[in-house]
Amino acid sequence: MVGAGRVVSRTLILSQYEVKLFTLATFMRHKDFPCAAAVDAYNSKFVVFTGKDQAPVVKYALEVPFEELVQNAVKENVFDKKVAKMLLDNRRIPNFPIKKFLEASIRRIDDIIQEKLEWKATRQRIEGEFEWLEEIR
Repeated sequence: MVGAGRVVSRTLILSQYEVKLFTLATFMRHKDFPCAAAVDAYNSKFVVFTGKDQAPVVKYALEVPFEELVQNAVKENVFDKKVAKMLLDNRRIPNFPIKKFLEASIRRIDDIIQEKLEWKATRQRIEGEFEWLEEIR
């Protein structure tokens, strides 16, 4: 399971921390971003190193609240509200549908990142037009 290379369809998840790491690893693999990661399992911390061009996308992915991914999974019928509450409460979940959760989460993260990138491009375009309009005045 290291590097989200082969995620089994059903497994035991110890806490939402592991699910978060799997989600990030799967996202990086989905985007085919070269990266290196270090994990401190005892303190629930991790560091990800990636290329300069990919850094903004990874930053946006990390900004997506985990709760939003869980709510999206409930909405897409990956699991029910009871399982969602267990996951958010850091309880052990036998037979957690990790593969389906990751697929739904990656789709949601992709959508959010696309919206942010479009908004950023639009804002830059508008700011550039504003400067042009000031020159005319």
